[in-house]
Amino acid sequence: HPGAGEGPKGSAVRRLKWHVNWVQNVARQFGPYLWWAQVN
Repeated sequence: HPGAGEGPKGSAVRRLKWHVNWVQNVARQFGPYLWWAQVN
């Protein structure tokens, strides 16, 4: 299957990129709400 020759480092980088992308999506959705909650 694809990625078989990558080794553990490649999968770790891919997992890190996925995690960063997830965090950015969450921040984009909840960032304004959290900011609004702090201001008020």
